[in-house]
Amino acid sequence: MSAEPIRVCVGGEGPNDIGRPDQHDGAVQVLIRKIGGDRLMVVRSRRWKDIKKFKAGDHRNPEERNVLGLALEASETKCGALVFVRDRDEDVERERMILAAIDKATLTFAELRVAGGVATEALEAWVLAAKGEAKSETHRHPKLRLEQRHQLRTTAEKVAAFESLDERKLPKDAKSFRTWIQRVRALTVPGAS
Repeated sequence: MSAEPIRVCVGGEGPNDIGRPDQHDGAVQVLIRKIGGDRLMVVRSRRWKDIKKFKAGDHRNPEERNVLGLALEASETKCGALVFVRDRDEDVERERMILAAIDKATLTFAELRVAGGVATEALEAWVLAAKGEAKSETHRHPKLRLEQRHQLRTTAEKVAAFESLDERKLPKDAKSFRTWIQRVRALTVPGAS
């Protein structure tokens, strides 16, 4: 008898990340299915700009307020896990704030497993890596590179690249993508946090 799947709340910046309700899945949902199989079940999603901010007085930076707000929503809706991605967009401080917020969310919501991450520089760099392109995370404008080199423009085309992802062919230098995949995979390990 198999265990019940872990209920997952996902967050991202827009349709490429989390899809559109009742239309199509985004990259996060597709990757969760690919990595977690039937052990993870996405039950809700939230765009970054629509997250109800966590207590403003205690948490001043907006990235922390969003991560903690998303964690609160996941906790209140009885999700066992939160999975999200946020583009770095050449903002190293944003990345630092997000990573610190993941630690705070893990401490604040002990019952919730958090697998968040920052795409360097954007989700499109992860698409390039999924297509086998080395140095994908070094492009300042990965969206432009993806359009020019692979003619991928639409959400459906980008999501399809993740659907056909072969992790064995993922370039070693796709560090932010590999780290995120490891975090999502850890959600399926019993007793891991």
